[in-house]
Amino acid sequence: MTLLAIFQLFLAVLLQNVILSIIYVAYGSFNNHMSDEVSYIMGMMAVVVTGFIYAFRYRAITRGSTYEGGRKKNKEIIRGSNIVIFISLAIGSQFLISGVMNLIKPLFESLFTDYTQIMDQLLGANLSIVLIYGIIVAPITEELIFRGVILYYCWNNGSFFAANVCQAVLFGLYHGNIVQGIYAGLLGLLLGYVRNKYKTITAPILLHIMINASGFLLIIFPSNILVYVIMCLLGGSLLVSGIMKIKTIKYWL
Repeated sequence: MTLLAIFQLFLAVLLQNVILSIIYVAYGSFNNHMSDEVSYIMGMMAVVVTGFIYAFRYRAITRGSTYEGGRKKNKEIIRGSNIVIFISLAIGSQFLISGVMNLIKPLFESLFTDYTQIMDQLLGANLSIVLIYGIIVAPITEELIFRGVILYYCWNNGSFFAANVCQAVLFGLYHGNIVQGIYAGLLGLLLGYVRNKYKTITAPILLHIMINASGFLLIIFPSNILVYVIMCLLGGSLLVSGIMKIKTIKYWL
């Protein structure tokens, strides 16, 4: 199962890089100058194309199976009670992770220096482009790859628990650095759990979008230890509350 999952991740990364190379070559044939912003947009275009390919692939492999719940499930997802749960999970996980990261940051300065440089590159483009990529493009494509195709193949070859852990670990590795890899892996477990409980890929896509969007709320908070502790406590409470509410939803099982 692990080898199968790694192979699926390898295919996704290879496909994305091949598409990016084609875009680079096509652009370079018309223009020799490439700014950082143009490079960022090209990377986003490669992710978009990969997302479309994996959307068709996911639909093909789940057609005729009970893995994907269908339109009825998608309509039920947007009920007010479920949106409240997703908001609780999104803000809770974002606050908890951000609070913990800021509290332990002085203990792992070298790791966080590398992480900060990577995030500065990701967030350094035009704000509208960053928002489109971070809130829409990346969540949809990543969910189709990890909670869609990879989780599907893993689950068919083992238990859900093992499959969920496997795709979450690969999701962490996909991000390419230790700090982001650890919290992405933990979020991957949550997103996989939500996919299982709601029986549709729409659920983790929506939650992933909300998690990334809630990250922009952090800029309104001051940077001090008391705020970080409060974020941890509030985030943990919201996260646990959201998970407990999902457990009480019987009609998803």
